[in-house]
Amino acid sequence: MTTDFVHLRVHSEFSLVDGLVRIKGLVKKVAELGMPAVALTDQTNFYGLIKFYKAAIGAGIKPIYGSDFLLVDDDDTQVSAICLLAQNDKGYRNLTELISRAYQHGQHLGRAYIKRSWLPEYAEGVIVLSGGRDGDVGQALLSASQNRRRSAASSALPLNRACPTSPSRPPESTITPSAYSGNQERLM
Repeated sequence: MTTDFVHLRVHSEFSLVDGLVRIKGLVKKVAELGMPAVALTDQTNFYGLIKFYKAAIGAGIKPIYGSDFLLVDDDDTQVSAICLLAQNDKGYRNLTELISRAYQHGQHLGRAYIKRSWLPEYAEGVIVLSGGRDGDVGQALLSASQNRRRSAASSALPLNRACPTSPSRPPESTITPSAYSGNQERLM
């Protein structure tokens, strides 16, 4: 069975806050389902990256590196989630810089945050995903406030401009997932 669906946001046992998925089990299931790739996006860390890389390459799966972050506005009033994927080597290096900066300069009460103003500096080679319901766009859509929805839409535009990709020629190292195929098996 082959599918064009690719998981772009998976937390593993190395996501210290909420991960349950074991890397070897994840890669085995992805291979069984015929998925060409999978992204590992643990919360503000790359602890499992070497194990993930070796397992994925060994199974013929393309590993996609990424991380979920808590994103805070520069005035520390609005917190949301954001998922960043490495598009290439430069993107990987930029993500490692953001992770380090979050722990060195963005910690508050034991949690690492990245500031919105840091993103343009580390945007090269990085693909930005919205963060789901906990991201700017998701929070705005769930909000009853029309002003908040407009504000989130306008704040997403600079992120898109900071991380440009050509719609006519996607980067070689990215995989564009097609629509969800309906296969809802858990990856444990």
